Amino acid sequence: MENNTATHYPPSRSFLSPASFVIAALAFFLSFADINCNGTKWISVSGMELATGFATNDEPSSENNIEKTEKFDPNVYAINAWLAAILGTVFYFFRKLRNNYMLITIIGFIGFICLILLYFDLRSGVVDANGKDTDDSQFNIQLELEMKLGYFLALAGLFAGTMWNFLQWRTMRKRDDMQLFPEDTTEQETQTG
Repeated sequence: MENNTATHYPPSRSFLSPASFVIAALAFFLSFADINCNGTKWISVSGMELATGFATNDEPSSENNIEKTEKFDPNVYAINAWLAAILGTVFYFFRKLRNNYMLITIIGFIGFICLILLYFDLRSGVVDANGKDTDDSQFNIQLELEMKLGYFLALAGLFAGTMWNFLQWRTMRKRDDMQLFPEDTTEQETQTG
C-alpha cells in the first residue's frame, strides 16, 4: 500500500473571508468622513475620493465672485487599505491562493492598520488646519473630523477577514502538527499505560 504524505484540505465552504473583504471594498464608495466647519458640514469624503484624490469648491467670495478650488492628493493609507480589500476578495477566486490563509491574513492586517493610520492622518490634517492663522483674524474657524459609516464598515470588514483567515491558518497548522507526529502520541500512551 502506498503512503501518500501530501496533505489535502477540502475547499473552504465558508464565504466569511471573501464577504468580509467585499464589504470592506464596497464601503469605500460610501462616505468615510465629514469635515465640519463651526458645527456645519463642509466636506463629505468617500473612501474612493480619499484613495484617488478629490477637489473641493468653496463658495465664491462676495468681493470678486471667483470660485476657489482646493485639490487634495490621494492618501497612501486609503490606497493601501482599498488594495488590501480588493486583494482579499480576488484571492478567493484563485484556488492556489484561496487556502493561503497566512498571506491573506497579512494582507488584511496591512489594510486594517492602514485604515487606523488613515484616521490619524486625517485628524492631524484637521488639527494642523485649525492651528493655521487665517488672513482675517476676526473669524474663528474651528474644523472637526467625524468618521462615517463607510469607514467603520471597511474597518470591520478588514478586521473580520483578517481574523477569519488567521483562525483558519492556526487550525490548519494544528492539523498539520497532529498529522506529522501521530506515532509520538501512541508511543507516549503506551509508555504511560
